[in-house]
Amino acid sequence: MNDFTFNIIEYLEDKNIDYKTEGKNVSNGWIEVNCPYCADTSEHLGISLNSYGFNCWSCGEKGHITKLIKEWENTWDIKKILEEYKELEQPKKITVPKNKKLFSLPKEILEKPLLNHTKYIESRNFDINYLIQKFNIYFCNFESKNWAHRIIIPIYKDRQLVSFTSRDTTDRAISKYKHCPNTSSIVPIKHTLYNIDSCEKYSAIIVEGAIDAWRMGDGAVSTYGTQVTLEQIYLLRHFRRLFILFDATAQENAKKLSHQLTGVTKEIKIIQLDKGDPAELSDEEALYIKKQIL
Repeated sequence: MNDFTFNIIEYLEDKNIDYKTEGKNVSNGWIEVNCPYCADTSEHLGISLNSYGFNCWSCGEKGHITKLIKEWENTWDIKKILEEYKELEQPKKITVPKNKKLFSLPKEILEKPLLNHTKYIESRNFDINYLIQKFNIYFCNFESKNWAHRIIIPIYKDRQLVSFTSRDTTDRAISKYKHCPNTSSIVPIKHTLYNIDSCEKYSAIIVEGAIDAWRMGDGAVSTYGTQVTLEQIYLLRHFRRLFILFDATAQENAKKLSHQLTGVTKEIKIIQLDKGDPAELSDEEALYIKKQIL
C-alpha cells in the first residue's frame, strides 16, 4: 500500500471520534483514540500518521488503518469511505523536528566529579572512573541553576548526542531524575532508549533507569521509567528477543509492557527480582543474569 493515502483527522472529526494529538504518552507522528477492540476509555490505541498502522497498548490489537475502519463502520465494504477521504497528494513523512543542529550539554558541567558525586556513585557500588569512560557522564556543582548536585547522563542515538538526563545526588530534590526539555533536544528523551547503541542485533534487556543500565552494561536499554511510549516500542521491534528486568515492585508494569510487545517481537520474557532494582545487583549477579539469558 505504498500509494495508499487517507485523511485520518478529517475522518475522525466527521465520525465524531475523539482523538489526541499530543500529551504525555503521544509520540511524534502518532494520534491516540479509544480502542474499539477492548473496554478502553483512555485512548490507548495509537495510529501512525506516516504508515497508517495502529497498535493498542491495552489489548495488543494491531494492524492497518483499513482494519480499524472496518471495525468502526461494522462492514467489510469500505471502498467508498477510502475514496472519500483519500488525500490528493501523498502526505509528507512526519518526523521529529531537528531544530537544534548542534546539541550541547549544560554549560556548567564538570568533567571531574566533586565529593558529593563520588560519594553517591560509590554508595551505589560503581567505579566512577569506569562510568566516566564507558558512559561519558559529567557532573554539575551547587552553583548550577537547573542541574545543581546532579550527574549529567548523555543520551546517544546512532552514536550521535541527542539529549541528556540527570540524577540528583542529594536525594533531596523533588525529582531524582530530571531530563533535558524536549524543545532543547535533537530527539525527545522518550523517543529514545538509553544505551541502545551497545546492543547486539537480536537481543536486549529492558530496564527502567539509566543507572540500571549501567549495572547491566552492554545489551541493556533504559526506557526512563515504566511508562513506555509507542516510539520506544517502535525501536524495540528491531530485536528478536526482549527480556524485561524491572524493579521488584514494578511487576505489573512489566506484565503490561510484555503485553504491549506481543506481536512486535518474536520472544519476550520477564525476569523478576526478589527485591530491589537491577542497579542494586552486584556486578557478579548482573553478569550471571546476562549469561543465563543472552
